[in-house]
Amino acid sequence: MPPHAAEPLRNVVLLDLPDVDGYVASHPERVARVLPRLDALLVTTSVDKYADRVLYDALRALPHATHSLVFVLNAVDRLAAADRARVLEDFRATLRTHGGMRDAVPLALSARDALSPDERTRGASGLSTLRARIEALGTDAERRHILAANADAASKRVRDMLDAVLPAAATEAWLT
Repeated sequence: MPPHAAEPLRNVVLLDLPDVDGYVASHPERVARVLPRLDALLVTTSVDKYADRVLYDALRALPHATHSLVFVLNAVDRLAAADRARVLEDFRATLRTHGGMRDAVPLALSARDALSPDERTRGASGLSTLRARIEALGTDAERRHILAANADAASKRVRDMLDAVLPAAATEAWLT
C-alpha cells in the first residue's frame, strides 16, 4: 500500500465498515469480527439515526476504550442552524446515558457542505475538524495513548468476567 501524501495520515488506515443497524443481517457479524483488530474507531451516524437503540447496544459491546472512539454526527445540514447545537448536545447526552461514553465529544459534519463550491460553506462543514482528529490518531503519542487505553479496557473486561465467575478473593489472588 503506498503511503498517504499527507504526512500526518501516513500512520492511519481507514476502513469503511458496513452499518450495524442496516438491513443486511450479516453486517453486524462482519463488523464484530473486525473490531478487535482496530486501534481506533470512527463511529458515524446521521441526524436521523443517532438516537436508535441499535447503535447504543453496539457501542456498549465494543472492545475499545472510550478514548479510541471518534463520534461523528453527519447530515447536520438537514437541520435548521438554530437546532444544530441542540441536536449535537442531545447526541452527546445519549452517548453518555445509553452508550456509557462519559467523555464522548461528537463532531458535527455536513458531507454535503464539505463538497460545496462556496469556500465559507466548505469551511463550516466540520470536515477540517474531523480531518484534524483523524490526523491526531496517527501521531506516535496518540497511538501509544490509544493502545494503553485499549489495554486497560481489555484488562477491565477480563477482571469483570472473572469477578462474575470467581469469588473476589480468588480473582485478586489470580491477578496479582
